[in-house]
Amino acid sequence: MYFFWIQRSITKVIINYTNWGKRKTEVNLNTGGGKLSFFGRYAPEEGRVEENENVYSQLQRIKKY
Repeated sequence: MYFFWIQRSITKVIINYTNWGKRKTEVNLNTGGGKLSFFGRYAPEEGRVEENENVYSQLQRIKKY
């Protein structure tokens, strides 16, 4: 699981958070003028071509969401 350390004063503006699996997390904040999203992702090891392609494919699906 991926963790974010967030300053206590910012916790009031968290809209929601989503775990997209063991290695992916999204946190959405209300900035007053809109929504700001942070994505956390563990990267695969260098040289693992198929796993790299899967990571980028998953990020594209999340981005469209």
